Amino acid sequence: MRQYPGLAVCPQPHMRWAAACRLAFLLAAGMTLLSGPAAHAGLVFTVNDVTAAAGSTGNTTLEVSLTNDSTTDATPEIAAFQFRLMVSGASGVTFTDADILTANNPYIFGTNTSAPPLSFDTFPNTTFTASDIYTILNSGVALDPLQTVGLGRVTFDVAPSAGGLVVVTIVPNFTDSVLDPDGNRLDLPYTFVNGSINVTPVAVPEPSSLVLALVGITAAFLARASGFQATAASLCSMMRMDSGEGGPSRDSL
Repeated sequence: MRQYPGLAVCPQPHMRWAAACRLAFLLAAGMTLLSGPAAHAGLVFTVNDVTAAAGSTGNTTLEVSLTNDSTTDATPEIAAFQFRLMVSGASGVTFTDADILTANNPYIFGTNTSAPPLSFDTFPNTTFTASDIYTILNSGVALDPLQTVGLGRVTFDVAPSAGGLVVVTIVPNFTDSVLDPDGNRLDLPYTFVNGSINVTPVAVPEPSSLVLALVGITAAFLARASGFQATAASLCSMMRMDSGEGGPSRDSL
């Protein structure tokens, strides 16, 4: 009799019994794969999705966040971080600044931050690195399970010619994206989620609106011209009266 781990004893000689055992083994293996490995605490870097108009400047809605996606008691202590963002040079989007004024989630280090600056790169650009260090020595911020904090706000401009969906890539860094108070990498799974900027076109007036605007301008011009002509005719009439033409002069009265 042949033994299979996790299965009942299977008779060896008979073909039908062998086939049945093989099927049972495959089903058991499939159930193991479906159940997956045990859950691990992980850190997720995320760039949010935003919308901006073509030709707009000073947009401040793009942010980077960090989430502890663990549902267990794993609470990593974070004393430093860094992230790198980039967009295509042909996208028409340029980064103009990076700071800690996050609105979607509270900034990770609060007031215990070494920023500004959050980035030492020269702006504007299409790629930069941002980083910060917790200023209380030998300490850090405990990130509770399922807690999300902000890592930075990114200001950007959009060229008038830009359009469509622009991908904002957060470059995967599994070496020193997050450090503990001893300066060591946190030994946790890392996930990096890109964001996007949906560039909407500038609204162009419909032809009918343009026609109405031109009619209004023309009417205003004609009205002013008519008023000018009436005033000029009145002045000419008064001048003729003063010179004795077309009626008695003021001296004869």
